[in-house]
Amino acid sequence: MYLSILIPVFNAENHIINCLQSILKQEINSEDYEVLIINDGSTDESSRLIADFVKDKPNMQLFDQNNKGNAATRNSLVEMAQGTYVYCLDADDYLIPGALKKVLDFALNNEMDFVGFHSSETLRPDENKLSSDHLNDAILISTGVEFLKEKSLPYVEVWWYLVSKKLLKDFQIGLDNITMADVIFTYKIVLSSRRMCVLPLQVHWYFQSPVSIMRTKGSIAEHKLRLADATYEMVLRLNDLIEKPEEFTLDTNVDVKKDLILKRDYYSFFMIIKWLRFSRNSQKIKDKITILEQRSMYPFTSHVQIHKIPYFFEKIINSVINTKRIVFALIWISSIYKHKK
Repeated sequence: MYLSILIPVFNAENHIINCLQSILKQEINSEDYEVLIINDGSTDESSRLIADFVKDKPNMQLFDQNNKGNAATRNSLVEMAQGTYVYCLDADDYLIPGALKKVLDFALNNEMDFVGFHSSETLRPDENKLSSDHLNDAILISTGVEFLKEKSLPYVEVWWYLVSKKLLKDFQIGLDNITMADVIFTYKIVLSSRRMCVLPLQVHWYFQSPVSIMRTKGSIAEHKLRLADATYEMVLRLNDLIEKPEEFTLDTNVDVKKDLILKRDYYSFFMIIKWLRFSRNSQKIKDKITILEQRSMYPFTSHVQIHKIPYFFEKIINSVINTKRIVFALIWISSIYKHKK
């Protein structure tokens, strides 16, 4: 078997069938791939809908479990996978017809460890874009280390690449049990890859639905704070990867670390902005920023780009967020304002 498509599901009744139907349109022989689905304690009709869909499809299997979270569920799926390559797909996303077969064929023909491709966001569940007939450009194949010396990863999530199951097993790479586990997982894979590339081919639609693994109940402020706290845990672990690569049996050098540092600073920058906007616990923010400073993660060494902001204002915001005394003053002002509301 060549490919295992792995889907964790939590309350995805409105989207999972669209996702599964898109897999059937990939033009891959059914005996060459499997679809493994774990219903992670959904409280809606996801399990029933999936069971009905897969009942006459021997290469698709559904498993039910009590809720364990995204990372633990993906790890279980990887353990069960029988394919030469593994692909992780979210239950509310979907694929361009025929595109994944092109990626799989390239991976098999070139004995790749990692093959990336392009994704686009959409608000529609029925985009009708077709896959390119062929790959026009010469594809640069390199080690993951060589790639990161020259380029930045276009994404850090798990749904934009196929990865060799053997590589995951040889390097014992799994997802940490944290909310933003994709980032560390993806970098560990890339840094371990002997043969990798990113194909100039769109394969995946990232569907912006109101229900997904990253979107949970509660107010916008509560969600933003949960995301900021999850980011804090992730950037600490990403910093471990930067500072102690030998502990992960990974090869990194100064040039390779640039992209990891840029990603760490990017996430930390917007994490602090979320805290300033939404947190009422000023001492908690100060304590966490102090820990970042003690670990040489703050002030940031990277200039963080801000989408749709003129460069002059972007520089000012970077300077403000990168100055501890100003940030602490803003925390104090923000806390007074929030407690008056």
